[in-house]
Amino acid sequence: MCLNKITSLFLFIITAVYFWGCDLKFQDSASQVFNELPIQLTTSTRLKSDPAWSPDGSKIAFSSLIRTTQMSRFSLEGKGTISFFEIEDDSIDSNFTFSPDGRQVCYRSLNRGHLWIYDFDANTETLLTPSIAEAQHPDWSGSSRFQIAFSGSINGDNYDIWMISPDDSSERRLGRVTESESNSFHPSWSPDGNKIVYEAATDSSGSIMIVDFLESNLSTRIDSVDTLRNHDPDWSPDDSTIIYHSTRGDTTAIWAFSLNDFTETKITKNTLDATRPAWSPDGTRIAYKTPDGLSTASPTGESVSLTPLSEPYPVWVPGQNSLATRTITENSIIEVFSLENASTTEVTAVSKYFNDYEPAWFPDNKTITFVRHFEDAAEFGETLWLVEYSSGLAQPLFEESIIETSVNNPAISPDGSLLVFDDGDRIFLTLTADKTTLDLSPFVGFDVREPSWSPAGNGFICHSRNRLKIFKTDSSLVVEARQLPFNLRNPVWSNAHSVFGESIAAESNSGIVILAAEDPTSARTVVRGGTGPTWSPDGSKIAYERNGQIYELTILMILPE
Repeated sequence: MCLNKITSLFLFIITAVYFWGCDLKFQDSASQVFNELPIQLTTSTRLKSDPAWSPDGSKIAFSSLIRTTQMSRFSLEGKGTISFFEIEDDSIDSNFTFSPDGRQVCYRSLNRGHLWIYDFDANTETLLTPSIAEAQHPDWSGSSRFQIAFSGSINGDNYDIWMISPDDSSERRLGRVTESESNSFHPSWSPDGNKIVYEAATDSSGSIMIVDFLESNLSTRIDSVDTLRNHDPDWSPDDSTIIYHSTRGDTTAIWAFSLNDFTETKITKNTLDATRPAWSPDGTRIAYKTPDGLSTASPTGESVSLTPLSEPYPVWVPGQNSLATRTITENSIIEVFSLENASTTEVTAVSKYFNDYEPAWFPDNKTITFVRHFEDAAEFGETLWLVEYSSGLAQPLFEESIIETSVNNPAISPDGSLLVFDDGDRIFLTLTADKTTLDLSPFVGFDVREPSWSPAGNGFICHSRNRLKIFKTDSSLVVEARQLPFNLRNPVWSNAHSVFGESIAAESNSGIVILAAEDPTSARTVVRGGTGPTWSPDGSKIAYERNGQIYELTILMILPE
């Protein structure tokens, strides 16, 4: 295809539109032959998307989301906030617990499930509950030999209270404390490590229970039988009092149960909504959550302070008059996975102001274009950038923004001379030699997006109005369009395979569909739940994203006779 001047592209005319009036057919496994099962290529905790196969078939580029939890101490003595560790994970909406010496933290990972332990000194992380993914509400004891109690569910059963010893790394001891028709949440150790107080919850109630390990694990209810909504108990350091929040009438308040005389006392009196209480290590304060932030009060109920912290659970830092607070930062970068040695390389760098995604390879097998979203105090937007795979040297593709709206889905023609991308509504075409850019909407219409080049470079396929459109060009710059009446997204066009020729892969509501480019009745669902398909150069494999990881599938497809 010859493109001498961008102005000549205005000669494009749409000459024909063909509608293929057939329904998408999803065949069973008998119509497919898989050389192998899907192979998971990546394993790190980072969430990955937008895979793109390199021209030589040896690498896959993708966007990698780095989600980091920054833990800080918020001093109640006016000393400000001090950061003291960071983990590459998201634990912002779950509670956590410190070891008694303050050198480790146990937390639930929202990305991976399970409970994990992070060691500040060694900067290491250990999986604590490999057999219980649905684990939450850990509490670390300084006296019990099991040390950590938590609430966990196996195989969708009710949540029970479990105990585990983090010190037995080779063979961790795991024991079930409760097993009942209700769910058991929020365990809290007694100071001597012989008892646990927890919440027994149903859909409409929450009761405060104590289990005594010296009395054959007998559970006893301590709160009023007439009060049905008590939650989040916490045992006082001096072993005398258990606090919890309770909804009575139109008020949710912090209540205290005395283990000396078995009486209940309302602690908070200055708010209509106080939840999730936690004793300070020295027992002189109670922290709790309010709509305005975390507050603290004395054990008798006098308000002491109100913080700006919006933590879902107040957690005290051991040995300090400080509350722990977490912030989440997110950055996406471009990474490349090598199929030759299974290594992953960071191609673009983490930046406070940039997020990189949607990579596409140039035919030189060295250069990647990608979308960079930038945002700072002055401005924000999206531009196209280039990065060299080997050096990581990145620079803008254009000297200034060429369109006023978003930039999405860049695709490079097989010979590297043309670039197409969309803004969510229109397709743009750029001559890579001189960066001249043309809005194709007068020729291909609006509401078109997600372009992908044909293997011959003489056209592209895109998504438009619940269907696929194919635009082809020839040497005289005449374009004809063909429409496939399928509601498929992110279409990609393969090179010719020796068995089934050129094919198109795209996303359906259920997964990834493959159809022969010249025969839409051949459509097959080959991957359930996958997104973002990309073809290997020889057309024999697809890489795709599922559950935040990149997979590879080798496919042979038997077409109907």
